[in-house]
Amino acid sequence: MKYVDDIELALVGNEVIVKQINFRDSICKPCQELYDNGYIDTTKPMILGNVLSSVRFTNYLPEEEVGEIIMRLRQYYNGNL
Repeated sequence: MKYVDDIELALVGNEVIVKQINFRDSICKPCQELYDNGYIDTTKPMILGNVLSSVRFTNYLPEEEVGEIIMRLRQYYNGNL
């Protein structure tokens, strides 16, 4: 539960259902920043013929930025990527 702030439940008949899960800001904000900056791929539903499927979109980063990220990873992990 270290990522969840609280969970809202609802009683429907004799069943308890999850109405909403509220995640902590410390998790949501960094994930949203990664998404906004193009580090996280997105998927969108689509129909191919008569089959419902999804397509994945990737935002490509500039070559200089990718190089900086690789250099930081090399320094952090003391390795050769």
